[in-house]
Amino acid sequence: MNETVYAVIELEAGYQVDKYILEERLGSGGFGEVWLARHQNRNMEGKKYAVKFLSIPDLSVKNRFEREIKILAQLDSNPHIIKATDCGEIIGTIQEIDKATEKVIGEWKKQIIPFLVMEYAVKGDLSKLVGKIAPAEIAGYLAQIADGLDFAHKHGYIHRDLKPGNLLRDSQNVIKIADFGIAHAEGSTSTRTGRGLGTATHMAPEQFEDAKRVGNTVDIYSLGVVAFQLLTGSLPFLGANYVQLANAHLQKSVPLLSKYRMGLPSGLQAVIEKAMAKEASTRYQTARAFAAAFERALVPEKPAPVVPPTEAYSADARRGYPPPNPVKPPQYEYPNPSPPVYPPVNPRIEAEKPRPYQPPQAEKTRPPRRRIKLGWLAGIGLLVVAVIVALLTLNASGGSATPTPTTEATTVVTTTTAPTKADTTAAATATPIAAATTVAIATTAPTKAATTAPATTVATATPLPPSASFKLLNTLSGHSHWVESVAYSPDGKTLASGSLDNSIKLWDAVTGKELRTLSDHDYVRSVAYSPDGKTLASGSGDNSIKLWDTATGKELRTLNGHSNSVYSVAFSPDGKTLASGSGDNSIKLWDSAMGKELRTLSGHSQLVKSIAFSPDGKSLASGSWDKTIKLWGVGS
Repeated sequence: MNETVYAVIELEAGYQVDKYILEERLGSGGFGEVWLARHQNRNMEGKKYAVKFLSIPDLSVKNRFEREIKILAQLDSNPHIIKATDCGEIIGTIQEIDKATEKVIGEWKKQIIPFLVMEYAVKGDLSKLVGKIAPAEIAGYLAQIADGLDFAHKHGYIHRDLKPGNLLRDSQNVIKIADFGIAHAEGSTSTRTGRGLGTATHMAPEQFEDAKRVGNTVDIYSLGVVAFQLLTGSLPFLGANYVQLANAHLQKSVPLLSKYRMGLPSGLQAVIEKAMAKEASTRYQTARAFAAAFERALVPEKPAPVVPPTEAYSADARRGYPPPNPVKPPQYEYPNPSPPVYPPVNPRIEAEKPRPYQPPQAEKTRPPRRRIKLGWLAGIGLLVVAVIVALLTLNASGGSATPTPTTEATTVVTTTTAPTKADTTAAATATPIAAATTVAIATTAPTKAATTAPATTVATATPLPPSASFKLLNTLSGHSHWVESVAYSPDGKTLASGSLDNSIKLWDAVTGKELRTLSDHDYVRSVAYSPDGKTLASGSGDNSIKLWDTATGKELRTLNGHSNSVYSVAFSPDGKTLASGSGDNSIKLWDSAMGKELRTLSGHSQLVKSIAFSPDGKSLASGSWDKTIKLWGVGS
């Protein structure tokens, strides 16, 4: 049976629908058409809209169209879900057309045609990027899609038809999830059979078996298929018809990514397989969990450390002979009948006959000549230091030995004791020497004031034992998802933590007690204190930065301007400027007091993961997934 589509005769360029003038057809399908339009008001001429017309004469489809309008109205606040701005009806003439032959079949009919006005995504859908973009860019898109999906799931809606064609991009590369026409209310038993349950190439196994038995994870499965497509340029399962596709999704394993595209990080295979697991309970339970796992899989694994040989070198080895190889022992067994000959190392024994390399022998008791020389040098050095210290001590105690007056710079560490009554004279004229500071010491005969000054002792640094330097003080628990960022307050009394559980927590850094939770910031990626400790900035997966009053926990303001997740935030040393690095490959500078965007720094080709101001605030460093660090002159 041939597939038919329905066309509205009146729809053509220049035709006015309510307040909108049609410009060109963007696409058409089994249920209607989508047109690019502009507003008739001249003050809004630069604004473009996408107008979706429902032309199929099917009451259930019309009900679905009306349900999409209501759903979009409820999800309007999320930046990654397409926004509906208007809706209405027209009286139009439709004709049924055979899609294969494009011939008109059936009679023309007059009917009410509903339409929906939506924001226009100028860059089109993701199907144009399938197999053409880097994994890091895909990770950025997945994070945006995940934010929109989880938001819809939180409000009780399951999309059920996620695919590249329903994922649109605006001029700033912000993803907009579209076509909620077959979205299913969680817990609802109402559904339709046959056409309209989704796209078979992207449907989860349970959608083929029972459309009523679906949960949030059907969207996770479809998002896994989308990720597979974007990575490889191919669908994971192909089939000539609906039945073949259903069998593939129900029975076949996810193909290897390397079959379609070489050089992808090895960890991505397991991530895609988990997202597309046959059993819904074994998939990622949230879209964000999938997006975060995808992102983590892009970080290369650290190579195993090279373990040095554990056995001691012999005296022969220290003289220049090759040491024994602990990996392939023994090196001195050669397949050649005549073993190789090694020349002598010491030039004074050149006359000796060449001798073959021998296996390492036991350590000789007599130390090598080099060690003897080093020992002599060390002894002489210690003797010189002792003489200098003795002369300084004699001078400080009023001794008669007075060397030639000289001035030399040295680094000393002073030990300051409580001043006695005799020290007051010196304290009135002498400047105290700071610890570990480079100072000039005059070795001339001391004055009367100097004879009463506290003695200066030369100290040698002794490393602290590991137990003293790296003792575990506390473990803070309270977040329900990964902690992406931590930051100490300037006074060190408070610790802030940002998590993917959509919260920031403030902790007493000494006791580990949770002081306050700052909520309602989705997917917190980064936190940073202002220099005075009164303000906390947080960067989020919802593309915004929020500023919080640390004393009250009150949200001060929200900074919007990025089109992707904000991965890093940093205050300038004077606290007047806030910098933010984002997945949209840019850095933005903000007036931290007014929340005004000051400047955008562009130059990275992939997401900006980290930023930091120099101590003087005159430069800013940014690190990116494009494997570069860029230094920016803040005043330039």
